[in-house]
Amino acid sequence: MRALTSVRWFGPAVLVSAAIFWLSHQPVLPAPPGNDKLAHVIAYTVLGATYVRALLGGTGWGERVALGAAFVAASLYGVFDELHQSLVPGRDASSADVVADVIGAAIGTAAAFAVYRRLRKA
Repeated sequence: MRALTSVRWFGPAVLVSAAIFWLSHQPVLPAPPGNDKLAHVIAYTVLGATYVRALLGGTGWGERVALGAAFVAASLYGVFDELHQSLVPGRDASSADVVADVIGAAIGTAAAFAVYRRLRKA
């Protein structure tokens, strides 16, 4: 029963993390429409939101701790993702991508926390 609860809360965060890792491991990706930084912001917005969901629902941590940990974890994932990309033939690391990842993490954690707060008041 406890394992199912963990999967319920942490499963989406693990899946999004795995999808980002898989995409980063591809030597060539099709160019996204517009700026690729927007793709980073969107991906890390989703990642940050799933981390907030996991930590608020699956840990019993306080709101501030869960929110801060989700932001830091999603941001660090962006840093390590760029390091990972630097090891993939045909890919390279970019500090601009890290900035976009951190912006996305901030948006995702803030948005998820706002939704959490709104649902809690309802």
